[in-house]
Amino acid sequence: MELAAQGKPWFLAVNLVNPHDIMFINTIDGEFLEKVVAILQQPDGKAALKEAVKAGAMRPDLMKRGAIRSVFDGRYKLVRYFSPKQHNRPDSVEAVSRLNDVELFDLQTDPLELNNLALDRAKQRDLLEAMNAKLNALIEKEVGEDIGQMLPGGVDGGWVATGAVNDV
Repeated sequence: MELAAQGKPWFLAVNLVNPHDIMFINTIDGEFLEKVVAILQQPDGKAALKEAVKAGAMRPDLMKRGAIRSVFDGRYKLVRYFSPKQHNRPDSVEAVSRLNDVELFDLQTDPLELNNLALDRAKQRDLLEAMNAKLNALIEKEVGEDIGQMLPGGVDGGWVATGAVNDV
C-alpha cells in the first residue's frame, strides 16, 4: 500500500511532483525540506529518500506553526500562524495566544510591517479582538469548518490534534 494512501503528508517529499506540495512542506518545516534536498542530491537520492520515508526516518515536524490564516480590512492586517495539527478558531485574545503566533500591522502608518502591534496585547486588545472576529467571519464564509480538510489526507489526515475542532 502506498504511503500517500495512508494519509502520510511527508510522502509528498518523495513524489516531488507538485510544486505546491513542496511549498506546503517548506512552510511547515524548512529543516525537513533541507534534509530532503540533501538526500536527493546524493547518487540514487530518490530511492534513498523513499527508503527513509518507509522506515519512518523522514518526517516533518507538523507541530511547527507554519499554517496561516490572515485578513486585511483596508488598513489593518492580522495574521495567525498555527500548527496544522492545531487548527483552531479562537474567540478571545487569550485564545488567540494559546495556539497561534500573531502579527497585527497598521499598513496605513507602517506599510513595511516593521511594528507588530500584537506584541502589546493589553494595549491592542480591542483591535486584536475586532480583527480576529473579521478573520473568523471570513473563514466561516470562505472555508466553513476549518479542520485541515484541504491538506493531504483530508479530514481523516489527523490534522486536528486538539479539541480546537469543536470551536468551529
